[in-house]
Amino acid sequence: MSKVAIALGVSRTRLSNILREKSSISPDLALRLSRAFDTTPELWMRLQETYNLWNAAHYSVPRHN
Repeated sequence: MSKVAIALGVSRTRLSNILREKSSISPDLALRLSRAFDTTPELWMRLQETYNLWNAAHYSVPRHN
């Protein structure tokens, strides 16, 4: 994990928090990941948004009118 964190230019703690679902992928990290894995930053941001929506659908408290 340390080598990947160094390659991405982030701390090992930050990478660990993302992998353990404790932190989100920021636009800055999406850019770094896209360069490292030859993808697009939009891919990483869509993955994060999909994850966020799934969590909201499964863990949010329902509203009552």
